[in-house]
Amino acid sequence: MLGFVVVSYSKRLAEEIIILCNEMKKYDFPVINGSGMENKSLGTDPLIIKKAIEESYLKDDVMIFADLGSSIFNSEIALEFLD
Repeated sequence: MLGFVVVSYSKRLAEEIIILCNEMKKYDFPVINGSGMENKSLGTDPLIIKKAIEESYLKDDVMIFADLGSSIFNSEIALEFLD
């Protein structure tokens, strides 16, 4: 089973997406928020994304959903930080 990470410029937007996903999902799998910045401003942080990946990882893999170019770029950086 997969774990999922939502990466958005807006942590609040990602939280709403996760709420909707959790309401509609049929199986139990993690959907973790990897959005926002340490200071709670808009943006993405590779270290926050890395932590979300680690929290959502199951035996199979993790899928990352990103909304903007820098969300994708910072997700790629986060993947490089993983062992």
